[in-house]
Parts: sequence; structure tokens; C-alpha cells
Amino acid sequence: MHARHTFLHDMATGHIRLTRAGVDRYGERFARAGFAVCDITTLAAFEAAVDASFALEMKKLASETRGQDPALDAIMAGLPGWD
Repeated sequence: MHARHTFLHDMATGHIRLTRAGVDRYGERFARAGFAVCDITTLAAFEAAVDASFALEMKKLASETRGQDPALDAIMAGLPGWD
């Protein structure tokens, strides 16, 4: 599913609203990062929630797998949340 199917964008006001598909896809992920989907009303807020949830997921992945595979560590080195 493409991100554009997850929200409606009002071009006149610039506001967005997550669709049911968007809430299903991002609701739990955003909540873990401290964002309530009902509070996301702009593209900037959506992007901030995506960035924060990605960073949180990277930190979790790093804590579970870092140090187990030198090749993976070399590839992931320098990415936010991996170090």
C-alpha cells in the first residue's frame, strides 16, 4: 500500500486526515513513538510521526541483533538508531 492511500489531503487548507487504512497501518506504530493518529493533521506532523516510529523500530532492531552478524553491523553502521 502506498502512503497516499493512508490519508486524505485537503489541498485548500493543507490539512490531512488518516483513512481507516492509515489508522490500521500506522496507529499502533505511531502510538509507540508517542503520536496519536487523531492529532496528525498536517503532512509535517505525519512525517514527524513516520520518522519517530522508524527511529524507534531501528533502536529495537539494533538492540535485538547488533553484534550478532558483522556483515549486518557494517551495512547498518551510521544509520539513525543503530549506533
